[in-house]
Amino acid sequence: MIKLTQISFSYDTHPVLNNISFEIEEGERVVLFGVNGSGKSTLLKIANGLIDPKQGSYYYNGNKITQRQFKNKNFHKTFRSEVVLLFQNPDVMIFNPTVYDEIAFGLKQLSTDHINEKVTYWADKLQLTRYLNKPPINLSSGEKQKV
Repeated sequence: MIKLTQISFSYDTHPVLNNISFEIEEGERVVLFGVNGSGKSTLLKIANGLIDPKQGSYYYNGNKITQRQFKNKNFHKTFRSEVVLLFQNPDVMIFNPTVYDEIAFGLKQLSTDHINEKVTYWADKLQLTRYLNKPPINLSSGEKQKV
């Protein structure tokens, strides 16, 4: 499902990743750990298509991931609905005025139908219904993570 081959990345002249290769099969669970500054976040940004490796290739379901590939609307929508990067600190991800808007944001970006029903469904599932009209910034850390 995910295949990285000989991935390298540098910030300016500072190498962060050097010749990283691995595969993850569908349904497989993987843990990525390392010391601060070891390149975990950079690797995840590459896997999410947010940055391109300086060298090497990244494949998702057999498709080589490049910025050009994201210009194909069908591919872009499918990839963004299947591959998601969530940050550890929810405060860096939340930027909408209400919890409803925050939950709806991703659905709108994907041009999803029945947004209201989906927001209501997930808010109910995650016990967030009472917060839908409230600013997410006022929620506890755990509630923000749910949002």
